[in-house]
Amino acid sequence: KMEAIQNKIYAVLWTAAMIAVLYYTDFFRVCLTSSRVNRFWFNLSLICWGVDGAAMIYLGFYLPFKGITLEWNVYCPRVIPQASAAMVLGSLFLMLGLWPVWGFLTPFILGITGIGFLMSLHFVPACSCCP
Repeated sequence: KMEAIQNKIYAVLWTAAMIAVLYYTDFFRVCLTSSRVNRFWFNLSLICWGVDGAAMIYLGFYLPFKGITLEWNVYCPRVIPQASAAMVLGSLFLMLGLWPVWGFLTPFILGITGIGFLMSLHFVPACSCCP
């Protein structure tokens, strides 16, 4: 029980850090409108994140909708490695695209934002709507 409470406290702290970083860096406005963003690398990162999102939708929604109950690594063994490669490349390309804006702070900003996003999933309620 104590470990679960400790995990929630960590999740709250990382989520608060992510919100603070996003607010004080004006992250979304900078990404969308700043002329200092290297658009080539930034757009490549968006493509990679799109591939990763499509793989998540395929594995999480499409396969259960079709009634396929086999393990992912048996039914479609190449999806997880491809999604992992797309995530790593997307992260690298995002860092390259935003480096002209924040310089040396870019890995820290993106790291706090990434971990904060993952930890914020602690607060999404469980759903039993999908089998």
